[in-house]
Amino acid sequence: MRVSQQMLYRQTLQELMRMRAGYAEANAQASTGKRINDPSDDPVGSITSQFSQRTLEQVTQYTSNVGAVKDWLKQSESTLQGMVDLLHQAQTKANLLSTGTYTPEQRGALAIDIQGILDELIAMGNTQVNGRYIFGGTRTDSQTVSGQILAETPAALVGSHTGGGRLYGQGTYTGLYSRNITLTVDAAYPGGVPSALNPMDVDYSYVDDFGRAISGTVTLTGTGSGNALALGDGVTFYADGSSFVAGEQYTLAVGRQHGNTEVMEANLSQENRMSFNHTLQQIFGAEGNSGGAWNNLLDQLTNWKDALDKDSKTQAYFEAVPATGNNLASTADLKVSGDWDDAQYRAYKFHTGGPIQSDSTAASRAAYRNFTVDAGYAGGVPSVANPMTVNYEWFDSSGPGWTATTVVVNGTGAGNSVTLQNLGAVPPNPPAAVVNLVDAAYTPGQALPLAGSATVGAPPYIATPATPTAGQPVMVTYTYLDQNRVPQWGSVTFTGSGDAPTDVLSLNPPGEMTLRLNAGGTLMDGDSWDLTLQQYNQGQTESQEMLTSLAAVRTNLLRYTGDVGAKLNRLEVRDNLLSSDNLQLKDRLARVESADISQVAIGLQQYQTLYQASLQATAMVMGRSLADYI
Repeated sequence: MRVSQQMLYRQTLQELMRMRAGYAEANAQASTGKRINDPSDDPVGSITSQFSQRTLEQVTQYTSNVGAVKDWLKQSESTLQGMVDLLHQAQTKANLLSTGTYTPEQRGALAIDIQGILDELIAMGNTQVNGRYIFGGTRTDSQTVSGQILAETPAALVGSHTGGGRLYGQGTYTGLYSRNITLTVDAAYPGGVPSALNPMDVDYSYVDDFGRAISGTVTLTGTGSGNALALGDGVTFYADGSSFVAGEQYTLAVGRQHGNTEVMEANLSQENRMSFNHTLQQIFGAEGNSGGAWNNLLDQLTNWKDALDKDSKTQAYFEAVPATGNNLASTADLKVSGDWDDAQYRAYKFHTGGPIQSDSTAASRAAYRNFTVDAGYAGGVPSVANPMTVNYEWFDSSGPGWTATTVVVNGTGAGNSVTLQNLGAVPPNPPAAVVNLVDAAYTPGQALPLAGSATVGAPPYIATPATPTAGQPVMVTYTYLDQNRVPQWGSVTFTGSGDAPTDVLSLNPPGEMTLRLNAGGTLMDGDSWDLTLQQYNQGQTESQEMLTSLAAVRTNLLRYTGDVGAKLNRLEVRDNLLSSDNLQLKDRLARVESADISQVAIGLQQYQTLYQASLQATAMVMGRSLADYI
């Protein structure tokens, strides 16, 4: 075979390149410490390396998850144990206060301690880990619980909604306990956006602070906060500018807790997940009245604190409980001062307006005046057996003007209403007024004011909730029991509100009790109140009831604390397994990828020597000519 000069050059160059590539590969292994730097270095080993690397990344992520969940659970355990300790303090106080050895003043002083426990529980409920609130469910970016009761907005949707409209709560809540307000678009609503031309009735229902079911209907004639309507105790709601459909329902939560009940989970391995959060609803209980009681711990502590606080203030004033039918926008709190025994004996009840009550319009009421008990009445409480004739005047717009007539009353209260003289159906005559008398005894010739009538000196009819002023006085009629337990009536006229001496009005019988209206309180005709004293002298009873509640919540907390401890133990095991997997994977990668540095160094030296020798030999061979062989 003839070896040409060109073939010699080509073969020599190929060998030099091979040695140079081997030298580069050895140099790469020396610089990276890895045997496989490209898949071509070892295709089978490269596949093993890539699989191990992906698995190692997963193990690293799982390890990070375990660390984050351990931090979360350790803080949860510490906080839950702190709550357990706080409730132990509360149980100790409840034991002391339930015995009757403490005076009302001492119980009132300890109300401060209960408020302190309440504040600490709220602070613990807002515990954070790495800037995330741990008791708020999946709402980890906002405060979980507040010291004030707030309307959670927007209202939560209940069931399916096709209209797209939302309802929003607002206002400053003046109640004591949390509540859930159900709002339902009335079944007769034709649909669309609420407006003056398309008014939308919304049915509402909730349980108030006195455990009474409150329900009714309000009408939205527009959207936005400027068209908000009252739902009682300072809460209002409004609709956005979207469309609503009849029957759509919402729940407006009014409370302290603002998280949700969603469960949070973390991946601990490919097929191993763990839930790691506990929510305030689990810990403190759901808010609102359920089963005839408030089962939320914060509500219960508030009730206990309030009862203890009032024990020491029973001689300062007693609060009247508003009737369920009061206007929702009314904010009047009537306060009666005097002796406990007198207040209990008198059983006061209050009504805005005169002793003649009516739900009729202001225009209807204004068409009647000068109500008096007939001189022939025998006296006492009207009944079927003791009917009472009432003299009055009505305005006959057909010509005679004010005309005298009578009506017979066979009982008191709304169940014994009577219809006054028909005013005629011809406009502008309003419908005849329907009235009733407050439950009391009456005397012959007695004048009976009707707020809104033309009776001289009668305060005007209060058509919308208003605060009394000198220019707009408000009459409040009250009933009470005399020394013979016979109901009597009296009236006072507010020309202001608050604690100023001129706004503290005396009640009958003289010298016993006084009445005042909270500063800025609003009221209107039709509002009424009962002076029930059940909320006073209840500190000892509430302390006894709290023993059971506190024990139940504490047991619940201990169960959750134990659950957290068990999960931490499980995480320790998982952490150890992941650490072992991590080591094994790194060892496998090292065996597959890592280069033997000593062998690499020898190889580098060999390649360098061979390369230099090849260059010299090639130069020598290439430098010869035909003359060297002649």
